[in-house]
Amino acid sequence: MAEEKATLDWREKYADMFEEPDISHIEIDDGEPVDNIVAEKQHRLLVSSLYTERERAEKLRLLGLNPDE
Repeated sequence: MAEEKATLDWREKYADMFEEPDISHIEIDDGEPVDNIVAEKQHRLLVSSLYTERERAEKLRLLGLNPDE
């Protein structure tokens, strides 16, 4: 519980330094089906690797480490 509070305090303290990028101009899904199974697998691989990296970086930040090293 104390670790969770410390994390929240850290995020509040540095919230102005980290802004979410504006991706409103990027078309993520146009509702059309995927061209083929290979393209769908590549898309899934890309998305899963991005989420995995984001989770890893967040865990390192919570431990007080620099995820870029």
